[in-house]
Amino acid sequence: MKVLAALSGGVDSAVAAARMVDAGHEVVGVFMKNWSPLSSQSLTDCPWEQDQADAQAVAEQLTIPFRSVNFEREYRELVVEPWLAGYRAGKTPNPDAWCNREVKFGALLRLADELGCEMVATGHYARVTEGVLCKGVDPTKDQAYFLALLSKQQLARAVFPLGGLTKTQVRAEASARGLPVAQKKDSQGICFIGHLNVHDYLASELGRQPGEVMLRGERVGTHEGAHLATLGQRANRFIENAAVAKVLGEADIPPLFVVSRDIGTNTLEVSPDRSMLNAGVLHILTVNDFSQAQSVQIRYHGEEAKVMRVDVLENCQRVTLSKPVWAPAPGQVVVGYQGDQVVASGELC
Repeated sequence: MKVLAALSGGVDSAVAAARMVDAGHEVVGVFMKNWSPLSSQSLTDCPWEQDQADAQAVAEQLTIPFRSVNFEREYRELVVEPWLAGYRAGKTPNPDAWCNREVKFGALLRLADELGCEMVATGHYARVTEGVLCKGVDPTKDQAYFLALLSKQQLARAVFPLGGLTKTQVRAEASARGLPVAQKKDSQGICFIGHLNVHDYLASELGRQPGEVMLRGERVGTHEGAHLATLGQRANRFIENAAVAKVLGEADIPPLFVVSRDIGTNTLEVSPDRSMLNAGVLHILTVNDFSQAQSVQIRYHGEEAKVMRVDVLENCQRVTLSKPVWAPAPGQVVVGYQGDQVVASGELC
């Protein structure tokens, strides 16, 4: 087949492309520039120029054609703007999951069509078995959660050569092949953005709107905007210690967490009681049916909870769990599993 190999400039995508070459496919390496440090984007350290150079070096070593494409407009419109809109509405959306659906297997698939490529290969740690998305074998690197919003049509054209490997094996293979990125550190942070102070970035895009922090009905501090917060986050930097001590009746200030936020009144409620953030019932706006799910997960590397019951309501599904999960927030991606298979995905409401 003719395969488009997405080269990020990292070790995972390099090994994935090399494996496609070894398999005898006609491979085209493509680097996507989706983000650059301009204006407010300077809040991140996205090293796209170095990543592009590393991706090109990998393509040259593999003797495959190389292209660099600019998807900044698509990334802004399809990932960043919905992400910002979600926070404006009081949600906690997941830009990485949207990036995979809209860019890596959206815009990039359209480019694959233009190049005559049948499949798109990436360095994700996941597997596709008979058209079904499955977890990667390395539990510390499994990325099926981030890919759960892909459609069946997108999965049908996806190849994940690393799904059956551990990260240690990938590193060893990169070194054995002499790939120029074999020792490069893994990237961290948001998809294509890198290290980013999310609070500062959201504030730069959405603006700051000071409001009151409440504890047991008493004002104990000031925040920069309820739209910049999310359920479960530590809130001690928002509070006035003397006010909290007065409410709690003790001098030692315990960890405080955001337990509710009201976008309309621009108010945050905080509490030292973590149990207020536990929930045993989830309401999900579904992409597909959760009735076959044995367990669900609401954040990357979050502990899975067993599904006890699924009720179909008028405009969502209600999933009852065997035990509470920590701080489910509207907008978060929720994934349903049956063993290692992804059988459902949606958004918490």
